[in-house]
Amino acid sequence: MNRRWIAALAVAATVPALATATAASAQTAPAGPVDALKHQFVNKHGVTISETNTSSTNGANGTKVITKGKIQFGRSGPAASDTTTLIDLRGLDLGDEFKDLGAPVRTVVTKGAAYSKGGIYSSLLPEGKSWLRLPPGSITPIPTSGLVNVLDPTTLKAVIGTTDTKRASGTLDGTRTTLHKGTITLSELYKSSKSFRDTLGRKPAGKSAKLEVSWCLWLGKDQLPRRLETSWVQETVGLRTVKSSSKSDIRFSGWGAKLDIKAPPADQIADYKDLEAAPPQPSIPLLPLPQ
Repeated sequence: MNRRWIAALAVAATVPALATATAASAQTAPAGPVDALKHQFVNKHGVTISETNTSSTNGANGTKVITKGKIQFGRSGPAASDTTTLIDLRGLDLGDEFKDLGAPVRTVVTKGAAYSKGGIYSSLLPEGKSWLRLPPGSITPIPTSGLVNVLDPTTLKAVIGTTDTKRASGTLDGTRTTLHKGTITLSELYKSSKSFRDTLGRKPAGKSAKLEVSWCLWLGKDQLPRRLETSWVQETVGLRTVKSSSKSDIRFSGWGAKLDIKAPPADQIADYKDLEAAPPQPSIPLLPLPQ
């Protein structure tokens, strides 16, 4: 099965955190957003996320994907996650075989393995099993569906470096925020972000390399992200002109909370080879990617 579709079922149908090290370190103001993020990379601490991703093609509504959950950090970044995703097809009729696609999907990623429960897999699992172990490499601990991953220090640095507007903004997660706005090209993202390279699956070239992703990032007084909005629009010309767009809005809260995300019970897990049938594949992408 196509790896991108496996990821779409669990991430898009799933379909992408942090802690204070000590009281003493918390008293020292970080030099900037990148340092603030790195200071949060403490074992078994994390952040809560809530993301809404909407898409459209030629002006018609596409899917709306809502993901909520927690991301746990290790010493070098995101190490585990536990999220629930709901896909709103917004009137899109994919047929009876996709009737479970709109059901909530819970996905747990920990210790290099990913497990999914619910959604389109529900009716395909063997009796007595409620979780599916996904193929290696299908899912990362960052379950967001947007193109910009600000939980990666190199990506955050690259994005902040393209700031063209900065101003005081409102209160989010109990802290006053500063809004940063700008645009970054797919080419720049590809150079700076491993998660983006994994998502896109290939190096952008030609017009695609110059495609701009607009972004708005709200940083708290502690320099940590509280909200990130990203959007892009692309027009491709073939036998017909197709205009695709996508917008992601992700909120971050509860930085520094203690987390201990564990794998599901072993006796409740089935492997992909144990499925009673292969999951159906829709003829259109649930979340469009730039071409």
